[in-house]
Amino acid sequence: MVTGKDGSVHPFLRGILTRSLQATGLSFDEAYAVADEVRDTLASKGTVTSKLLRTVAVQCLESSFGQERVEAYRMVLERRGRIRFRRRDNELDWFSRRLHQKRLERCGLPIDTSSELAQAVYQEFVSNKIYEVRSDEIERVTLNLLRKELGEEFAERYRAWSLFDRGDGILVLLCGGAPGVGKSTLAAEIATRLDIVRTQSTDMLREIMREMVPAALVPELHGSSFEVNLSVDATAQMTKEKAIYFRGFGARQSWCNLLHGLCWHVRNARVFLSWSRGFIFGPDC
Repeated sequence: MVTGKDGSVHPFLRGILTRSLQATGLSFDEAYAVADEVRDTLASKGTVTSKLLRTVAVQCLESSFGQERVEAYRMVLERRGRIRFRRRDNELDWFSRRLHQKRLERCGLPIDTSSELAQAVYQEFVSNKIYEVRSDEIERVTLNLLRKELGEEFAERYRAWSLFDRGDGILVLLCGGAPGVGKSTLAAEIATRLDIVRTQSTDMLREIMREMVPAALVPELHGSSFEVNLSVDATAQMTKEKAIYFRGFGARQSWCNLLHGLCWHVRNARVFLSWSRGFIFGPDC
């Protein structure tokens, strides 16, 4: 059991200590091993103070990983390693290296490079003992690092995305290709990069429409895209194969557009529509 500064008593939990040790840069296995060593050291003492617990944790860290990791642990305890930033609406929020990494990935950077740059931005503030900044300052430091490490092109990409985030515009991307080439897969990957969590594809819309409308009424909707010509009742005026395909796809698309229109009027949500000829999304859909 552990006694806190206010006199409250609570059980010693290795999981909580492990998380604190991971914040110093240790892997999970390394942090868990140190927490296990701390527990074994204090097991015979019964109830201990939180001060003694931290002292033992420091000793175990120093013997296994050196003084540098001890200093990092002290920073975690004092919350000196946590940076708050003031958003443009004047509200305070915590700076997240993971979220900043995702913003950098939107510029076309690999995951490893984005992670290193996000860490460099964080270290820029920590090394100068700056623990509260404005969002403009984070953007300035990021732009300088991008120019220095990767050149003006990537800095301009990041600046353009920052301007877009601050605006109220709608971004439209078109992704073309024949059925089965991976348009939906590409759309889902881009949605992940752009942090759009709610998506809707035409594959799902077609499945819904197939449940709503029987095959006898709209056979084009129930067949495969590769066999859409077989579901069309060709007339004497429509004997060319291309015309049959166009009619089949047109009939299918008209029904899917019905649900597209309904989704378009859903307010106050980010909607992602994956069309047969591309996709479109926006914050005000």
